Amino acid sequence: MKINKVVILSILLIASLAVNYFLYKENSSFKAGHGAEYQLAVRSAIHELDEDSFNIIVEELKTGNQRPYERWKKDIGFINSNLRKSGNIHFNLLGDQLNHISYQVGELTDGNNDLEKEEELIREQVLFFYGVLSEVEEDLEEDLMRWYREISNDNSNTSKYVEEQLKTVINY
Repeated sequence: MKINKVVILSILLIASLAVNYFLYKENSSFKAGHGAEYQLAVRSAIHELDEDSFNIIVEELKTGNQRPYERWKKDIGFINSNLRKSGNIHFNLLGDQLNHISYQVGELTDGNNDLEKEEELIREQVLFFYGVLSEVEEDLEEDLMRWYREISNDNSNTSKYVEEQLKTVINY
């Protein structure tokens, strides 16, 4: 009878270890998937905030062509929603700021303001956020688990860096 108990306990232990390992792997895949989403959002934002892309948007708006701007605005909105999924307050604010920039660009066509001055102020914001996001991408490299850990945690080094940078442009 004692041998049966030892065998049964051994089988239960092995089964428990197998289930725990499976859950660990599944959880890791889940986190890596979210890390990939965050990486894509940051890289998309870097692409959309590139100075050449911004110049094309503004030039097209000046000629009356709204299509590139509308696409850019939609892409920025998509990036904002992906950054909001992180649950990180600093990345949420960063996404909101990007959204705000897209609306500011749209107001350049209103004609109610000094166009060159407004355009230059917006360009400075675009280049600032381009620099911040480029630094984030450079620091996090290709490790998707690291992307997940750093962006989903409000107290991570990356989050603190973004917070410091945001404090230079907004009051919170």
